[in-house]
Amino acid sequence: MHAAQLPKLAIVAVLVIGLLSAAPLAGAHAYLDESTPNNGEQLETVPDEISLSYTGDGIQVADVSVTGPNDGDIAGEAEIDPETRQSVTVPIEEAGDGMYLVEWEVLADDGHTTTGTFLFTVGDEDVDRDAVIASYEDGGGADISWIEAGTRGLLLASLAGLVGVAVTAVVALRPVVRHRAKRIDSATTQPDESQGITSGTDRRLLGLLSCLAGVLFISTVVFGIENIRDLGGITVDTAAEFLGTSVGRVWIWQLIWSLAAVGIVAGGWYGFLSQRGVLSGSIAAGVTTIAGLAYTSHSATSVDIVVGGVIGGAHLLAASLWAGGLFLVAVFLPRFEQLDGPNRSTLTAAFIRRYSVLALAGAAVTVGAGLVLGSWHAVGDAGLTSTTYGAVLAVKLPLVGVALLFGGYHRFVALPRLTGSSSSQRWGISQIRTDGGDNNTQPQSNLISRLHKTVRIELVVLVFVLLLSGVLTSAAPAVVAPTGDDFERATMETELDNDLVVSMTARSETAEAQQGELILGENEVVVFDVAFEQDGERVTAGESVELLATTADRETTFELELESDDGELYSAVTTMPRVENWRFRVTGEPGGAFESAWFESFVVPGFSEELAQSDPYEATSLTGPLPVAGVMIVLAGLLGAAYDAWLIRRRAGS
Repeated sequence: MHAAQLPKLAIVAVLVIGLLSAAPLAGAHAYLDESTPNNGEQLETVPDEISLSYTGDGIQVADVSVTGPNDGDIAGEAEIDPETRQSVTVPIEEAGDGMYLVEWEVLADDGHTTTGTFLFTVGDEDVDRDAVIASYEDGGGADISWIEAGTRGLLLASLAGLVGVAVTAVVALRPVVRHRAKRIDSATTQPDESQGITSGTDRRLLGLLSCLAGVLFISTVVFGIENIRDLGGITVDTAAEFLGTSVGRVWIWQLIWSLAAVGIVAGGWYGFLSQRGVLSGSIAAGVTTIAGLAYTSHSATSVDIVVGGVIGGAHLLAASLWAGGLFLVAVFLPRFEQLDGPNRSTLTAAFIRRYSVLALAGAAVTVGAGLVLGSWHAVGDAGLTSTTYGAVLAVKLPLVGVALLFGGYHRFVALPRLTGSSSSQRWGISQIRTDGGDNNTQPQSNLISRLHKTVRIELVVLVFVLLLSGVLTSAAPAVVAPTGDDFERATMETELDNDLVVSMTARSETAEAQQGELILGENEVVVFDVAFEQDGERVTAGESVELLATTADRETTFELELESDDGELYSAVTTMPRVENWRFRVTGEPGGAFESAWFESFVVPGFSEELAQSDPYEATSLTGPLPVAGVMIVLAGLLGAAYDAWLIRRRAGS
């Protein structure tokens, strides 16, 4: 590729990637949103079927088991709604009165498996408090598989390296060590120090591509095996089930192209392919694999597979130009440092200058698109502090900032020092000396050595960022992920005589203590815990501890029989039937004396079905502060890269 082509490529990149970065994005994973019956609900008769509704991605495979009072599985075959692909119904058999435990597992469009449990009872049997709490704590989580996360990280790092190395070799390395070296050789009879680079370029480049292609293929294989294992164990039936899904078919596509990358590099080693063919084939295999990852990414699988997939692919491709190209820079800088002739600094600067065009465009799109995606996937402070996705993102962003600082140092400090203060020496390699004189009086060897060290630091930071991205893409986006606080706890206390304190704790999806009132949700399961304390220690309150609930207008009253396993904590499970002001009266006999305490409460309307089924990504746009800042960064970076490319062309032609 000649310098004259760089401005055209940069302009195309501005138009294409700029448009991609302005596109909306979608969500990921599938999480249980609601069920019929509800978790902890008490029914009079056994229902004919159980229905589960999910938020986030569509469902590829669903497996639901229902254990009845007789400890047998009474569930039929789970059916996925073909239209929404977010609802599952399961017929069940009659198994009499008692507790029913529902365990579910679903494979979502993005390839992640989520699991959970809930329970309900039939008849007059009391609901088990501990079972309700346990079912909420396991009500739809997706613990990160660290094997999957690590494999994804290696896959992303090797893929970015494969694409970035090949593109940077075409745009920056080959024009410097071949075309320009030939120009020097034709202009002088002196030995050309660049021949040392030229002679070892093919072997070193093929070695680097071989490592990256090998890691890509191995991580792709392990990634598929891990997906099969998550689906139910590594068996022939499970593998066939996985390969029959769209996620499995995409994985086969990725496996073929990662194997093709290995074959292409092998063809280079055995002389079947030229260096140009190896680089072109590596780019094609890498970009095609990126397309497969984008198709099943967080950005594609919930709302729009085309728009979300395109922007996800553009995000990864941009990171490849920045981080992947740095692999090549780190490997080949020592070759330039070993040169002893007068053009060492000029050749090094030309190489870095051309790479910086790619790095500037790649970093701008990576950061800008990342701001947009972060504003959509991790909404609000809670999204950054209460979910794995947010925690990893909070670590990743400062590291990207560190890498940007090093990149800025290389572009605006180290590069001008290599080229000197003369602008004619700053933009290309047309000023190569052919008379044996040195272009700079500074100790260029020290400058290049220092540059090599800081490049390696930037590379290590970016590799760590890519590995963190593996964790990030294995976790659910904060906008749809359970925060771990779905079963809230709220406690109120009343102090009586003799330093006796009566406490009432409520656990439910919306439980909250607010201005002396206990806020609960209509028709949602509530676990009440009552305790009597004296001098900071719990005391027994006899066998007649009761909890009476009554509305402010006294039209509705019901009594809860509190049970205790240890004689100190008294519990009951119920649902609150009306939106109304309620009063709770706790009575007991701590120390043999009758005591009572009142607690105020308000029951708020429960979530409507329309709200429960709303799309968490429906309100995403580019009008917020972060998306606007992201788009501006993308445009500024791409315009800067186009300007640098134009300067290279102008200087090369002068």
